[in-house]
Amino acid sequence: MTDTISGQSTEVDPVEFVGSSVEEAVETGLRELGLASDEAVVEILDRGSRGFLGIGSRTARVQVLPKIPLGPAVR
Repeated sequence: MTDTISGQSTEVDPVEFVGSSVEEAVETGLRELGLASDEAVVEILDRGSRGFLGIGSRTARVQVLPKIPLGPAVR
């Protein structure tokens, strides 16, 4: 979305992170973006799988997006 006044983008693209578990992927994303858990929106893309004896295993994938603070209410 583009701000019609400044012409700059007002939306931030989500960033994808991976880990051996969802928790690890989220922690990595928050750390790299410098956000606390209450400052981000997290979407789980793939919970991952350990597979059987390591065969068919998949890493967990999440998207992390900073929350955009809402401006003052319009009356």
